[in-house]
Amino acid sequence: MRASIIIFEHMIPFILSNLPSAQPQSGEVTEFRRRKPEDSELSLNMNMNQIYDYIRMLDAEGYPKAFIRFGSYKLCFSRASLKSDKIVADVEFICEGKDE
Repeated sequence: MRASIIIFEHMIPFILSNLPSAQPQSGEVTEFRRRKPEDSELSLNMNMNQIYDYIRMLDAEGYPKAFIRFGSYKLCFSRASLKSDKIVADVEFICEGKDE
């Protein structure tokens, strides 16, 4: 069952009709550190599906885009789609070197 069906057809009606009260959380706290731009570099060891998922995961506002380095350029990827045996994506070339 799709998450949207569960949320819109089951969870929201339940919340609106039952008005559940807040419950204290239990268990161990899990904290996640904020991603840094250098965390978004694509690995040469990734397969096609992993690359596609990585680009999609980072293609949201506030996240540093997935990228690779090519000489003095940083190639940043967004709006990826998987088309049989290839990934189609937008790419932005950013010159990081002093010589342009």
